[in-house]
Order: sequence, then C-alpha cells, then structure tokens
Amino acid sequence: MPARKTTSARATARKTTTRKKPQRKNKPGVETFGSRVIMARQRLGMTQDELAALIHKNVRSVQAYESDEWDPRDRQARAIAEVLNVPIQWLKDGEDAQPLLGERVEVERLLNELNEKMDTILAKLNAASPKAPRRRS
Repeated sequence: MPARKTTSARATARKTTTRKKPQRKNKPGVETFGSRVIMARQRLGMTQDELAALIHKNVRSVQAYESDEWDPRDRQARAIAEVLNVPIQWLKDGEDAQPLLGERVEVERLLNELNEKMDTILAKLNAASPKAPRRRS
C-alpha cells in the first residue's frame, strides 16, 4: 500500500498567493493602501478590470486590495505601484508626497491635443501649397 502524502502547515502557507486579513471598515478620512490604489487608479482613468489585466490578477483581487480585505505581497504591491506610476512607499504607507498624477495626465492630454492640431495644420499646408511645375525634357 503506497504511503499517503501529507502536507505540512508550512508548505500549505507557501501555496497561498495573498494574505487574507479580517474584513474591516475603514474610518472616514483615514487613508489606507486600498484607498490610495483607488485614488491613483481613478486619476489615471483606469478601471479595476484594466488594472487587474496589467498586474496579471483577476478583478476580485483588485477589489479585495482596494477594500483592504487582502494585503498584497510585496511583489504584487510593487507591480501595482509601477502600473499606477506612484512611489511604492506612498502606496504602502502614505509617505512621500502624494504623486502628481493629475498634472501628468493633463500634460499628456495637452500634448496629444497639440499633436493633432499640428497634423491638421500640416495637412492643410500640403493641400494648399502649389505643386511645382514639372520640367519638360
């Protein structure tokens, strides 16, 4: 009769990908990891689905991080910070100045608008310029 495989508590603990903690209600006005993720994500105009895809997790994981139901592991927290373009330290504990996400998004929007206007102007100039007469041989 083959020996039965047993799994130690340590091996079982290693298999879990996220650390669950008791569900808690956030106090109004107190920033948490989850509230900072929401703030950064919304400033970028990103949905939970988009964030989940970019960090290779499912939407339920993002919802759990944002509601502070689960704490992401360090590697996952770094991935979230990178995707949201915020300092990891700010995301974890609110230290460092709050990132200037709104300003960055506005600058990118203005640059895109400027590029579109330049393309329109160049197209009009090309259409209005007389073509050089061809030389006859």
